[in-house]
Amino acid sequence: MAAEDADDLAGNVVRSHQRGCYILDHESAEILGTGPFSSLGVPASQAPDLSVDPRSKVLTFVNSSKKKKKSFAVSVSHECLDCDGEILEGAESTDADGKTTKCTTFLAVLPASSFMDVCTIKVKNLKRLVLSSDVHHVEDHPAPTTHDPAHTFLFPLRGPSPFLCTQGINGAFTHFQKGTYHAIDFACPIGTPVHAGANGVVVSVKQDSCASGINVSNLFHWNSIMLQYTNINLFVEYVHIQPGSVRVAVGERVNVGDVICLTGSAGFSPEPHLHIQAHLSSAPDAPTVMFAFQCPSGAPFVPVAGSWYSDQGLVQEKT
Repeated sequence: MAAEDADDLAGNVVRSHQRGCYILDHESAEILGTGPFSSLGVPASQAPDLSVDPRSKVLTFVNSSKKKKKSFAVSVSHECLDCDGEILEGAESTDADGKTTKCTTFLAVLPASSFMDVCTIKVKNLKRLVLSSDVHHVEDHPAPTTHDPAHTFLFPLRGPSPFLCTQGINGAFTHFQKGTYHAIDFACPIGTPVHAGANGVVVSVKQDSCASGINVSNLFHWNSIMLQYTNINLFVEYVHIQPGSVRVAVGERVNVGDVICLTGSAGFSPEPHLHIQAHLSSAPDAPTVMFAFQCPSGAPFVPVAGSWYSDQGLVQEKT
């Protein structure tokens, strides 16, 4: 269990476990620069979210909004150069059709009225540019610090533990939107059994996607199972699970400790891991709520990135 350094843990995410992905802000060493939107000299009504200069091949993120933050997730299927002209590390990704390619992915949240020159793309002809993107305004969570002590259930993973928490609450990688804000990620081998955290009912199952990796095109091709834990009125979703591994059916009752599925790496997933989030309803736009895991020998715990956990609680704290 290697300790993670402070830079690797910035933003409640273990960045070394997001290979091929770059979480950027105005202080990031890799970027070419940032500035106010007004300096671009373009009317807001004509400003694109993304641009690639035809001469310099510089990729630029643009937020022309005067009030709202904007989230950018962009995958480039060409070599990308940082501000020093060094090649940025990429990683392989498999799409929904089973095709595997290499890409580099950039994630950033830009404040209102700003832009970021991200990288230089090594492509001679922009007509051959291959790029995937997901850009939208950030919806802040309505109650980010609210916690109901009743929202606790058992740790889902057994087997070869402990498990590293690779992203926690408000993680800078993908946990900053209202729909994922309180989610927790654990790195774990593919095929690790996932156990029901309480008695409940199966609400939904999605297990047919074989897409995997860091390409943004995989954002909408995840696998998951949602359970309603009836005694605490909580809808809990387990995401990135192995295709075809669900052992229960929609509407079926489950008991605490039952194996419900196996972990995987389906969807937008830099490595095999389990993503867990909880809601007060099953509505697609329901914000997350904070939850904790029950500990047999102590108080409930909320994992943080960089620390190691098992069904007995904290095993090794981040250093």
